[in-house]
Amino acid sequence: MSALSGPEAGRLLAEAHARARGRDAGEAAAPAVPIRALWAHASRKAGAPVDFAVVRALRDDPETAARYRALLSASRSRMRPSPSRPRTAR
Repeated sequence: MSALSGPEAGRLLAEAHARARGRDAGEAAAPAVPIRALWAHASRKAGAPVDFAVVRALRDDPETAARYRALLSASRSRMRPSPSRPRTAR
């Protein structure tokens, strides 16, 4: 069994956090925007096309915006270098 690392691990962790946040909030209905669409929006390259349905949901739906912020927070915390391992210059 191999451990995931890098962007794939960050994406999986962010999705898990976003799903857990949705369960904690007691969401009964299906979310307005699927987590994969939120992740695609968050991880798109600069200048890449934007999904206007996601942008509209982020602007108009507080629950979707909260899920997106949780996803961003989880992905940022996963991508930070570990304080126990000093970064080396290449």
